Amino acid sequence: MQMTILSCHRAKKMAIEILDGRDGEQYCHTREYCNALRKWNPGSSAYIQRDGVFFQRMYVSLMACKEGFLAGCRPMICVDACFIKTKWGGQLHAAIGRDGNDDIYPIAYAVCETENKETWTWFLVQLLEDIGL
Repeated sequence: MQMTILSCHRAKKMAIEILDGRDGEQYCHTREYCNALRKWNPGSSAYIQRDGVFFQRMYVSLMACKEGFLAGCRPMICVDACFIKTKWGGQLHAAIGRDGNDDIYPIAYAVCETENKETWTWFLVQLLEDIGL
């Protein structure tokens, strides 16, 4: 019996779901991820915003990144966003600085539902409160 391309794609999808779990189930673990991050990286920030029971946004900034930026980077923050190309979609917002060697230095990131004024305002407010500006 010969397998079709469609049946190969289905088998691959099923194997990935068995190994990695389903995409939607991973959003159920965001609270556990944030709690573990705060527990094992004291001083780090990890916030989740939900719309009822549904995941809406998540902000993360590690303590070492915040301290490193404040101690040794230029006093300039660059922000950008990119699309998350999954069936769930969304945007990845990132804030970076420039260190003394002119290399990029990560400060914080957030996963948001879309790129608009509201999500950028939320991200920047979280960032500025986080680094104490």
